[in-house]
Amino acid sequence: MREHTLDDDASNISSCENLLESYFMQIDYLTNRLETLDEHVTSTEEQLTMELDHRRNELVAFDLFMTGARPPRAALMRSRLRPCRQRAA
Repeated sequence: MREHTLDDDASNISSCENLLESYFMQIDYLTNRLETLDEHVTSTEEQLTMELDHRRNELVAFDLFMTGARPPRAALMRSRLRPCRQRAA
């Protein structure tokens, strides 16, 4: 049987340190990649929300057009109160 030496311990510790360093580097890379993906997902969600809002507004405008919606009564009164421009002679 082989005798246990201090050089063996130092070699084992060095191997463990190298292995841990490699794992930490992989974890750091994966963490950065996940943060980037999260930002991309958030950005995409915001773009889709804006697009959906735009489409909803188009549908509301189309619905108002098709139903013949009239402006509110106050708007009609303001337009009647404006002075008429006289034609130049």
